[in-house]
Amino acid sequence: MARSLLRSRANSKLLDRATEFLTKHAGQSEILILAPTRAAASELAILAFDQGCQGVHSFTLLQVAANLAAPAMASRALAPISRLGIEAIANRIVHAARRDSKLQYFSPVAQTPGFPRAVAKTIAELVSYAKANPGKLVSGAALGIFPHFALELLKVRAEIDMIFVPYKGAAPAITDLLGGQIQMSAAAKSVLLPHIQAGKVRPLGVTTAERSPAFPEIPTVGDFVPGYEASLRNGLGAPKATPADVIERLNKEVNAGLVDPKLKAQFADLGSLTMPLTTAEYGKIIVEETEKWGKVIRGANIKVE
Repeated sequence: MARSLLRSRANSKLLDRATEFLTKHAGQSEILILAPTRAAASELAILAFDQGCQGVHSFTLLQVAANLAAPAMASRALAPISRLGIEAIANRIVHAARRDSKLQYFSPVAQTPGFPRAVAKTIAELVSYAKANPGKLVSGAALGIFPHFALELLKVRAEIDMIFVPYKGAAPAITDLLGGQIQMSAAAKSVLLPHIQAGKVRPLGVTTAERSPAFPEIPTVGDFVPGYEASLRNGLGAPKATPADVIERLNKEVNAGLVDPKLKAQFADLGSLTMPLTTAEYGKIIVEETEKWGKVIRGANIKVE
């Protein structure tokens, strides 16, 4: 079969170049994509599918290195794997005018560990203050990604009216949190931990349904706000045409790794819980999360220009 290699670069012209390249190779039987990040690999895979390419294999540089290190896992049937997480689920809703959802191109394989986000400030006092002072509580986070969604879900579940300030990333949001320009935010452990240890930020709760191994002393937000749960889910997906026996084999191997004590300890150190699921269970979660976050995104009218 004919093969074309697309080496992508992380710059503003990436998608334009990719579109031009794939237009020239529309309908080609097989396309091999090498991208610097998982997000870029998924973006380019979608473009390739849209151009009618049937055999689309997208890899990151890390995946290529891993395959070289473990040749047994580098067969054609097992190689084309992509990440399906909450931001992939939200992609269709937030970016509806730009592109179609990547979900239609993949079959669920297995859920992999996600990482909770810690919410700064005390939730009980914060909710009471917000209800007594509608529109005066100011929150902020990076626009259109998980921390933003977690804050919007808090507004819905706690039935509070608070202002959201959009940022281009976590760093400027936390800078303004420390400086008092905003009163609360949501961010990853890696972002907040140094400030928590320095006593500059007080976390009340983690957004996941269970306490985080990294913060066992901190309760969940759901302990104070009934029905609240926001997990940054990670997982694996394979191209839609992948044989069922291959998907089941992948699921079995991934789940075997997730119950390994050493691997569980490593994820726990990162603040993540492992949760082995069947392909059907993971597929059900994708459907449920799509509905849940779709309501939040549409209700908050979240759009990324």
